[in-house]
Amino acid sequence: LQLAETIASRYSLLPQVEAVAVAGSQTANTFDQQSNIDLYVYIQAAIPIDARAEIATTTSRREVNNQFWEPGDEWVDADTNIHIDVMFKKID
Repeated sequence: LQLAETIASRYSLLPQVEAVAVAGSQTANTFDQQSNIDLYVYIQAAIPIDARAEIATTTSRREVNNQFWEPGDEWVDADTNIHIDVMFKKID
């Protein structure tokens, strides 16, 4: 959960961000070595792509600005090999 908190704190420093929530098995204490980290970032305005890419810097691979389901970023943390899945939710 330390990695999730570190990433969430980096997003929380951005002026567009209202809140960050950690979800999934990491929060329910039912995770295993295959579990990912799900973060929901609630925003008032779009975060520039380059700012989002700066947060995903310690990666072995990444996909920034994925638009398949909703705006999001995904990467694998190079130090822990944990998959990070970030979804951005606009607050109206």
